[in-house]
Amino acid sequence: MPDARPFSAVVRSPEWLADAGAWATAALSDLGDARHEPAGPARLHRVRPWSAQVVLPTRGGDVWLKACADYARFEPGLQVVLARLAPDHVQEPLAVDAARGWLLTADHGPSVGEGDGEQGHLVREDWVEVVRLIAQLHVACADAREELLATGVPDRSPQTVPARLDALVALLSARPDEEPGHLSASRAEELLGLRPAVAQACEVAESIGLPLTWVHGDLHRWNVYAEAGSLRVFDLGDSQWSNPLTELEIPRHIVGDDPLVRMTLLDEVLAPWGRTWRDVTPEVATAVAVLHQVNRAEVWLGATAQADEDERRQWGASPEQELAALVPLLLRA
Repeated sequence: MPDARPFSAVVRSPEWLADAGAWATAALSDLGDARHEPAGPARLHRVRPWSAQVVLPTRGGDVWLKACADYARFEPGLQVVLARLAPDHVQEPLAVDAARGWLLTADHGPSVGEGDGEQGHLVREDWVEVVRLIAQLHVACADAREELLATGVPDRSPQTVPARLDALVALLSARPDEEPGHLSASRAEELLGLRPAVAQACEVAESIGLPLTWVHGDLHRWNVYAEAGSLRVFDLGDSQWSNPLTELEIPRHIVGDDPLVRMTLLDEVLAPWGRTWRDVTPEVATAVAVLHQVNRAEVWLGATAQADEDERRQWGASPEQELAALVPLLLRA
């Protein structure tokens, strides 16, 4: 029977940590490498409503166990597939338990963003290598749709957006008035009234003719690290099957709307498909932003589905906020 407790309550229990530590220790033992011999007890490092991280000290250094909440339980299986499709850019796990959403990986050191300081101070050159990396992954995954979706990666392709918007509005409207993220009747009516414009945006986004592919969904320099002269991406819990241009929405919000930055990053993500920033008209850019907002609302809905009361107060309004951002986008279009 599924555990009805909030995810954070489950992973903070001594029983859960003992179980996770025992699984990880046994998995490392099966590898037959003396460097993986335990050098201390497993300890809980960080807990969020959507995942938890456990550190296991070993003779060869720390090993990390990531436990995913239900919405991202596909992540361990996905990382196995991506590590095979793009071995230079995704770390091969040491072990996975796909049924429980557990992922065991070697420590990879700091992310490339850890020395960047304030996010707003990032400059264009800092992002080119990251977007070039993700563009290579987009190409590597474009022909692997069925295999990727079989891991549980959600299909958030443009044609699915209108129906998913309807479902989001219904779910958030049904929340009690006092609950974070409740969608008021007036806001729900406003969003449903914009549904034809959302459907039109989906058609516009597809009109550029890019293949759909795996999209990381939370691309920034804190989810990328360097190893042996190659950049690698991690933290795959927001992954989805979608339009590759949606990948640039998170970077755009971080670095701002500087035209030169926008053109440079667009060129990087479009280059493998023989396109340039000139192919992304203002109408296409707005349409991609619409897709992203619906997709991001759905990510937040899943990420907070197993939150406790305090966590709901902190993050529970996020799905409604993402949907609310659709209104100025579409009214401006």
